[in-house]
Amino acid sequence: MILDNCDKELFVDYFGEEGYDLIKPYDIRVILVNNDMSQAKAMAGLNAWVCNWLPEGSAKIEIALFVNVERIYEEFTLMERLVKARQQRIYIGTLVHELTHVRQMQEGRLVSKDDHYIWEGEVFKISASLSEYLAQPWEVEAHVEQAMYLYDLEREEATTTFLERTKAL
Repeated sequence: MILDNCDKELFVDYFGEEGYDLIKPYDIRVILVNNDMSQAKAMAGLNAWVCNWLPEGSAKIEIALFVNVERIYEEFTLMERLVKARQQRIYIGTLVHELTHVRQMQEGRLVSKDDHYIWEGEVFKISASLSEYLAQPWEVEAHVEQAMYLYDLEREEATTTFLERTKAL
């Protein structure tokens, strides 16, 4: 795993230690992209993408993740901590989604070409329609993985909070 344009501290600032632990096992290159630098993609509703990485000796797959570049270093108020925690959860969900595509590519189930995708041997045209795009099987699988991960995360946090509160009784 290569962090291209950021260090571990900056990555953890956005995704937390949990997000960092998620990317460690993968042979990938991760790039954080300022939302302001890619307005066209941001306006199209994209918040990340996976593409093939070409240079010899580099990671085979690249993940580019859009983030808000403003970092707050001063003491957080309760509301700021809640907002940051929620934003971190969104970033982690996106990361899980994109890592699902990385796994699909590494397993050879998903192949990305210039004008089409190959999913488990079947050719799919690149679709301009959002509804067709979301219905593609590799996207459905990635959204399911993302939702399950976030559900498990919420359940684990709720259980921990419940146990901590019952100990106090």
